[in-house]
Amino acid sequence: MSGDTEPNSSRMNAVFFTYLYFLIRGLDILRARCLKAAVAVAYTAFFGWFAIYYFGFYSYPGSVYLFHEDFSAVRAYTEAHADEGFVQDPIYYDCLFPYYLWSYDLTPGQYVMEGDWLGSYGKDRFSYPETLDLYGSYVMPVNNTGSILGLTQLGFEDVPLGAYDLMIGPFTGLTKWQTEDVLFSLDRTRDMENNYQFIGWCWDIAGQRSFSSYRMDFGTFQKEYGPTERTDVMDVLDYVTDPACGFEITFPMDVFRDQIKTCDLTIYGITPEGDAIALYRLCS
Repeated sequence: MSGDTEPNSSRMNAVFFTYLYFLIRGLDILRARCLKAAVAVAYTAFFGWFAIYYFGFYSYPGSVYLFHEDFSAVRAYTEAHADEGFVQDPIYYDCLFPYYLWSYDLTPGQYVMEGDWLGSYGKDRFSYPETLDLYGSYVMPVNNTGSILGLTQLGFEDVPLGAYDLMIGPFTGLTKWQTEDVLFSLDRTRDMENNYQFIGWCWDIAGQRSFSSYRMDFGTFQKEYGPTERTDVMDVLDYVTDPACGFEITFPMDVFRDQIKTCDLTIYGITPEGDAIALYRLCS
């Protein structure tokens, strides 16, 4: 206080600076504590949401469960059907080889001595081939529904085995014969609008010519097909001089499914003289 008659209020106002400091400091402490609590609540909530989604709803074709499910069910099925033809043909797994060794009770030493470091053990392969193998079977994760449906449409037999489906190829167990008198190549097969198609090429070395047409006998189904151009074959093989050395044999998918296990399939090449030469045969 100063003066004789009036109080000096300017100094009294300094009290509010102290009050303001403690107010701001208190709010700062409260904010920090609330922020920590808010962050902790947010982390807990987001982790809970992630855990529920990842362990409950998340689905990816490469994995089925939280951990890599073993192939014990596939092993049990193949051992129980050891006398069937598909067991003698390749079976394709999409996995790292340690998972295979674990499922089949194999030691790393056995794999080193008996396996192939390129990715196989006996007839079993640890990755899917680049082109579809109709003579093999595929072990598919059960949630890879797109591939399972596609293989089923191609005539594969679907055997559900828990975490995996064993897709048995339509040509497994069949005896394949191919002529050695001419060059014959079945490059690929595919389904096309409910039809099945064999695509390849053929060249008569002795006659230095291609065939005028091709015929397929498949049970009650018989049809003749004209040649197709395969300039890519001419680019690689100098002695192939006719671009019309290819073939595309198309037939209904239901015929394929109904008869592949019970009827012989034979592809003939028809010479310009009208003779039919057997080129390729699948025997049940």
